[in-house]
Amino acid sequence: MSLRVDHEDEDRMTLQATLEGVRDLRGWGFTLTFDADQFEFLGARVPSENLFEKRGGHAPLFLVHDEAPGRVVLSSAITSGAAPVGDGPIAEMVFRPKASTANAIFGLDDGMVFDSYSSPTRVLAAAHRVYAGGPSHSWMPMPLRGFLRSLMSF
Repeated sequence: MSLRVDHEDEDRMTLQATLEGVRDLRGWGFTLTFDADQFEFLGARVPSENLFEKRGGHAPLFLVHDEAPGRVVLSSAITSGAAPVGDGPIAEMVFRPKASTANAIFGLDDGMVFDSYSSPTRVLAAAHRVYAGGPSHSWMPMPLRGFLRSLMSF
């Protein structure tokens, strides 16, 4: 799984979460953490060209829970159609900068996926971070390589 800045201007920033190397994906979930003094969470959405719809899957379940200031839980699941294989975006999160974003950190915690071959959920990642480079929102994404590769064989 990786997290990167998809769009930014002076009053909005969009982060995009992407899964890599999936096989027979049925659902996913993760917790996004951030400094609520630096950013206001405005909402989340399914990307227009998302991983679930890549092969004709239907995923009407997209859940966003603004759990606490600086902590948002997101998840989605496919209900019909072909399960995706490969790489693709799964979610876009929109923020409004409130203050200086120097040293801003976004955390991708408690990541999980499930497929039709294993238990419904399997924790895959925890405590991964993406660091902001400064007030201009110059980002240095830290890919979360091995996220899906950490799964045991199906």
